[in-house]
Amino acid sequence: MATFLNIPNTRMIFCGSIITLILGIIGFAVLISLNFVSTDSSVTSLEFVIAVPRHGARVPIFNFPTNPYQGTQYWPEGRGALTKKGKEQMYQIGQSLRKRYSHLFEEHGYRSEDLMVRSTPRVRTYMSVAVLLAGMFPPEGINVWHPTIAWQPIPIFTDYHLDKTKLVTSIDWCPKFANERIKLGNETMADYFKENRDFFNYVGEHSGIAISTAIDYVTVWDPIITSDIHGFSPPSWTDPIFPEKMNKIASEIYRLSVAGTTIMNKLFSGPLLTDLDGWISRKIAGNVSEKMLIHGAHDVTLTGLLSAVGFKEIPFVQPAATLIIELHTSALHEREVRMLYYNNSDTEEPVSLNMPKCQNPCSVSNFFDIIRLLEIEGEWEDACKM
Repeated sequence: MATFLNIPNTRMIFCGSIITLILGIIGFAVLISLNFVSTDSSVTSLEFVIAVPRHGARVPIFNFPTNPYQGTQYWPEGRGALTKKGKEQMYQIGQSLRKRYSHLFEEHGYRSEDLMVRSTPRVRTYMSVAVLLAGMFPPEGINVWHPTIAWQPIPIFTDYHLDKTKLVTSIDWCPKFANERIKLGNETMADYFKENRDFFNYVGEHSGIAISTAIDYVTVWDPIITSDIHGFSPPSWTDPIFPEKMNKIASEIYRLSVAGTTIMNKLFSGPLLTDLDGWISRKIAGNVSEKMLIHGAHDVTLTGLLSAVGFKEIPFVQPAATLIIELHTSALHEREVRMLYYNNSDTEEPVSLNMPKCQNPCSVSNFFDIIRLLEIEGEWEDACKM
């Protein structure tokens, strides 16, 4: 039975990137339709898996004057770093992936020819993927190398050409993207702040920061949601507005920052979509041995990919949330794509995402038609020019 991915009482954490441009905020109804699926991932039909996990819980990036949780007594790891809780989350996601996909791998588990693992070039993302792998591939058989250490080394690669998370913070890196985002903010944000002036005045009065832009708001919201994730009670003044009201506003800022327009979505997600297209195409052609690709990433990464397949309003991507793309052969011997989602590390079984433009399962040809609208022909740098 279909339901909505609506998590009004779940505390969620903001991404590790600074949103520096004024963004518009619109309605917040969650439109992702989901169906619960079995842990049986169709052993006989599954050919290839792409997993895109967000990193685990981290230390806050921002701070505000009246924040009660400041300093190393609360955050000894350092600004933006992966925390103990984040490591626990990623290990648990690794175990969930092991449970679902262990049949893809041989008797001894990990083999380099079966798996490609990548990460964006952020310390917390590398660490998150490393812990995920520890949970997914404890050494077995010939991979056991020490009598008491239940761990084995697995390589993690980075391709800097695919990761465009820098667009969230650097307005000069891609002029066309920056121009689109500025126009979007100018067209929507002023009216939104006018309509919600009482709310923003309330947040500003209690936080010590005058809230006049999206980044002002995020500066307050990030440490509140992050502290809450780690078990610290939010300030009492947030009781009337947290989590529902504050999370809704932050979630929309988040989506608009990477996919507020088609051009923005294309420039942000196009390189990764092209890469994933290539992996699926090569697997169908029999040109790759890998059975699984893991791409460690950020909340903005997952939001961009979900926007690319047609979702317009997306709940905030929680720490360790993982987007799954499975390639299957149907009973009619036709290739199809199934998209699944682990909402967080506590999700024992993923839910099946019904893409707005192509119901699950989606034929490979239709899936390609959707994502290729956002793929970039030629060089990304050329597409960024005004």
